[in-house]
Amino acid sequence: MSYPFGKKLKRSGKQCPQQNDLLISRAAFAPYRFEIPVVKKVTERKKAINPATGKPWQVWFVNNTSSSSGTFESPFPTLVQAQNASIPNDMIYIFPGNGTTTGMNAGITLKNGQQLFGSSIAHTIGTAQGRVTIPAYSVSPPTLTSSGSVVVLANSNQVSGINMTLGSIGINGASGINGALIDRNWISGPLDYGMLLIGSGSFTVSNNQVQGTGDVGIVCSYVNGGVSKTNISNNRISGFSQCVNIETTPPGASAGIVDLTIADNFFTSFNNSGIFLSAEMSNSSYIIVRNSVINTVGLANSQGISIDMDNGIASSFIIENNNVMTSSTNAPVQGIVIASNGSFTGSNVVGLNNNQIQTGIGSGSNGVLISNNVANFTMCMGIAGNQVSLQAASGTNRMTIKTTTPTSVINIDEFASNEAPQISISGNVNFVAPGACTP
Repeated sequence: MSYPFGKKLKRSGKQCPQQNDLLISRAAFAPYRFEIPVVKKVTERKKAINPATGKPWQVWFVNNTSSSSGTFESPFPTLVQAQNASIPNDMIYIFPGNGTTTGMNAGITLKNGQQLFGSSIAHTIGTAQGRVTIPAYSVSPPTLTSSGSVVVLANSNQVSGINMTLGSIGINGASGINGALIDRNWISGPLDYGMLLIGSGSFTVSNNQVQGTGDVGIVCSYVNGGVSKTNISNNRISGFSQCVNIETTPPGASAGIVDLTIADNFFTSFNNSGIFLSAEMSNSSYIIVRNSVINTVGLANSQGISIDMDNGIASSFIIENNNVMTSSTNAPVQGIVIASNGSFTGSNVVGLNNNQIQTGIGSGSNGVLISNNVANFTMCMGIAGNQVSLQAASGTNRMTIKTTTPTSVINIDEFASNEAPQISISGNVNFVAPGACTP
């Protein structure tokens, strides 16, 4: 017997096989049945148990066209009502309503473990029975606004699928929070900060669009010691003085270890820097890969990617496969800067590989500027496969490598396949055996 997939087969005329062909083809198959027949179909419904509480997930719904009790059938009309009714580890689910910020204009302060979800995208949550996907229920996201911070974080919050406008801070986690997951949001307006994240634990910031006119698109600072793991990936950030600022040890903070990855982002229209990393924690790992950093309006001394080794030692830095391009007419403008400052002794390992850099136009601009300014400190580096192009015929350098004190050292164990013919090397710069520096 034959069971075709899809619709019932219909044949006529020449499409019909000859009877003897059918008999021969059927004879090739033994008359056994291996299929397992379906004898009963069972539908079983269970409540989704929140692993954090051991109880069913509690969800509060918000829709500014409603006027009732926060249920799916009759959501709260204002965000404040959901904030007041909810407890830690609840979910707050927001519909776009009539598309305005009516009832959504006072911001929201989350409690520990809460999820804030917009209805225009699918969300996956954990349950005791496994992971469950909540489908999208609208075409457009809800829009939240505030005169201050639009969303204030507590510990271990997730914020996803929200459109945020105006406010001084889009997402504010400045109270020393423990971890956050922030993904697929749209943040815009005359913001001082798109996101301000200060704390410890695990931070994931991915697939967000952040546009503003203030200081920084995303700030991450680490406090409370321990190990902080941060992933900033696939975001689009523009318009700020700095797109991303990583300050690993704010004033008064206890030391810890940082595991940081900044990958696959698009940064543009910044005045100061696309990525600024102040690396002050020791024994840490910093990975900056596959980012596009386009400097179109940068002021004088602006930088595409800036690594400032302030105090941390015994750390590794990988800067690879980034595209850093400058079209700003101000001078000087730097592409990738790796510098040591402060007062400390020891060494760090740096891999600077396979980046594509276009220098600024003005005099003093560098595609790559590597500078060790700390006595008794060693940068151990591999520099390979970088392509640096000039926009001006004179007054710019494709690559500058230098030390500025008698006892500061730069050791280079690989220096190959770099397309940067205008290279300036000065000070205690040594070429050492291959493999001596391994990030």
